[in-house]
Amino acid sequence: MDGKSKEYILTTRWVDHRATSIDAVINKMLDQNGKILPSRSVTYADWRIQKRYEEHQEILLCNKKIIYNYLNFSCEQNNSGSDMPENAVTKSGYIIVYTYDNVNEKDKKIYYIINKNSDALKLLRLLMGYTGQSEIKRLDIGFDSDFFVWIVKKVYGQDNIISSDSDILSDIIIKSVIGFKGDSPEQSSRIQADGESVMNLLSTLSYFLESNQIFNIRMQLQYADHHNVELYLINRSRSSKNGHESIASPVEKYEGSFTGDTLESELSLLVYLEIMPVLYQAYMNDVDNEEWNIKVYIDFLKQLGKTVAARVDKLISDLQKRSGSNSDEEIDLLE
Repeated sequence: MDGKSKEYILTTRWVDHRATSIDAVINKMLDQNGKILPSRSVTYADWRIQKRYEEHQEILLCNKKIIYNYLNFSCEQNNSGSDMPENAVTKSGYIIVYTYDNVNEKDKKIYYIINKNSDALKLLRLLMGYTGQSEIKRLDIGFDSDFFVWIVKKVYGQDNIISSDSDILSDIIIKSVIGFKGDSPEQSSRIQADGESVMNLLSTLSYFLESNQIFNIRMQLQYADHHNVELYLINRSRSSKNGHESIASPVEKYEGSFTGDTLESELSLLVYLEIMPVLYQAYMNDVDNEEWNIKVYIDFLKQLGKTVAARVDKLISDLQKRSGSNSDEEIDLLE
């Protein structure tokens, strides 16, 4: 899915343990316009930061009012001491800055959703002028390869309605898994599957049996009045504790009640604050209730193996029936 992933704008989420005012954060970032901000051996110059909304926007999620704004940014990255413009690299992206309304002052925090991963922390610290320790921390959900396999099993077994534990959140319908990628046991090769009917493909089932780890998954789901939300989840780490999560949800695939220039912001907030918590809590509930464990996983693999064997037997049978025939008609290998 490497070719496909280039179409997705992957994001990460962070929490600021020092700032408490969204106005102060926005103003601090806007103040960096035109400045040169050094960072050890690299210099970030000619900052251009623009606020999308003149007034902060509001959205109700998890029965809480969220105040947010959206910043576009760009800068020129160059090695410190280098005067050669050909060495400069333009960095650009966006940050959704949000906070919860009506929270006690001592509990107020600022959160960032940024379309960066490895350099996200450095860019956020530069924009906020931080030089200390632990002002900004990554805020991952915790999903990993086991979570991805659980999703595939849910869809394959047609157990794809994910119930919410909360009275204020809706159930999720996983409509389809349309892509995933993983490592083979040899670690030197990778498997991938992609397409609208990926769960019906013989090759996909056999690939899945060969996979040692699934590190990304692409799915389409329905949630409340959001009729189609496409999610691309990736975690290249073998542990959910190592902080390698990224999430994308392309606006062009979205169908639902969000519209206008707030669509991108509100879709990201919906994914992080409602959709992913519902999915991950359902996964954890199945783990706690022993409805998803190594035994269930083994039974799932056995079921996949039987499906693959049955389809191979059908293919052989079809070939035998056609042997000796002069017909040019193609044999449907995927039925």
